[in-house]
Amino acid sequence: MTSSNSRNAWCAICGVTIESTIIRLRLIYPKGFSTYDPDVVCDADVEWLDQVHLLGYNTSVTTRSKFYVSGLAIIGRGVDMASETQTDPSFAGVDVRTLRVYRNKKGPERVIPFHWQCYKTLALYLTGTSDTTRIRKGALYRALDRFSVVRRVQQQASVSEYRCLSLDYGDVSKAQKDYWECIPGQEYTVFSPQCQAQLKRDIVAFISSPRFEKPRQYRHEANRESNPLTTLPETVIFGVSEFLDNRSLINLFCASLETFSSLRDNDSFWKRRIITHLPFFFELHDYLKEQSQGLENRDFRKIFLWADAASKPQSGVTRLMFPVANRRRIWKVCEQIGEIYNQEPHQKNVPKSYLECQARRSEGQVIGDTREPGLYFRSVNFLRDWSELLRPWTLDLFWNSEGDLSGISVTFGEDQRIFGHEPLERGAAQTTGSFPGGVWIRGFVFHIYVSSVLRPWQACSWNYSSCKGITVCIEEA
Repeated sequence: MTSSNSRNAWCAICGVTIESTIIRLRLIYPKGFSTYDPDVVCDADVEWLDQVHLLGYNTSVTTRSKFYVSGLAIIGRGVDMASETQTDPSFAGVDVRTLRVYRNKKGPERVIPFHWQCYKTLALYLTGTSDTTRIRKGALYRALDRFSVVRRVQQQASVSEYRCLSLDYGDVSKAQKDYWECIPGQEYTVFSPQCQAQLKRDIVAFISSPRFEKPRQYRHEANRESNPLTTLPETVIFGVSEFLDNRSLINLFCASLETFSSLRDNDSFWKRRIITHLPFFFELHDYLKEQSQGLENRDFRKIFLWADAASKPQSGVTRLMFPVANRRRIWKVCEQIGEIYNQEPHQKNVPKSYLECQARRSEGQVIGDTREPGLYFRSVNFLRDWSELLRPWTLDLFWNSEGDLSGISVTFGEDQRIFGHEPLERGAAQTTGSFPGGVWIRGFVFHIYVSSVLRPWQACSWNYSSCKGITVCIEEA
């Protein structure tokens, strides 16, 4: 059930085959075979599919992060590197011969393949920039691993099994058979999602045509029936409308002609909707930025409606929009990955020395428990009324004779609310800070010794994992 063959291995981000050979071969098949239209797809269009890299982890390195992104990889019956030069230090010492794509058994041999252009698209979604070094590789590996499943495919007389990801890839899912199936009408799925200068010029020329000119002003007779929306401020209507999908927005327009009239020619509303509801349409975003001073006669409602309809990832999309439609499809996959990726904790550097209490500007924190059996918990409400945010208060940190944090308290006047306890033994200490009304605690950062799997427990003191320092984050309430 191990897949180490490029025949049925797909890019983890876009879901398309990780080699272009199978597509190129099918383009020269005689007519009548199921394949892409050779007048639409050529060899140059699918070259980007061969730019494959691997996400994995290496237990033998001493770097802070053991997760790596390999250089250009070649995947066939096994895995090989296109070059011995590698830029990721965490890849050092990896035995490439042991690597397996989507291997069933968890371990450092399991690697996850992706196209480099898809990885850059994922970086844009996760970080807002195409700088792939800003992606947290460990968080991404764990997120993708949670989508790992075994898929069964019926062959002539048997059932083939291989491991892949359970992400929704849209139309591409239909082509993921025991081999990559070139389905006519889905040519857009194998085009690079990269933002292309020529495509941007073509789109600019199209939008500059007379069809997108603003219409002449018109008058209408409003329905005299009671409409509660007319009592709302215009800014509220704008704010609510931004959260509606297109179908809901149309329903709102049908229910309230006044709302339609107020938004129909509002350039700022439709420009913002292009950015927020079509976040993948980079060519159009650039057009709005670069031509910001010369667009007075453009109807941005029409531009938005055209862009939304023309870029839908489905059969029938025009060849001009292939890159945008495929990017939109991949963006949907990035949303699924991002939902899990953002749940992964951030790894931070923790100083090994003791840290003194510090106050920094920042916001409230909620403390909860895991409800696991066999554990006991303490809780306290530092705030019991919102008006207390305006009252001056005192923060006390209590330390036992071993220098361990034992308690945290907030005091309003004579009313002390303590989390933990105040130690009474000799050598105990207390740290106090007073704050005016209008500022409050955003949260705490607790500092403990750096843990190491190499340190035997016998060499650790009984309070090795105790909190030795705390950073208190404060911000204006």
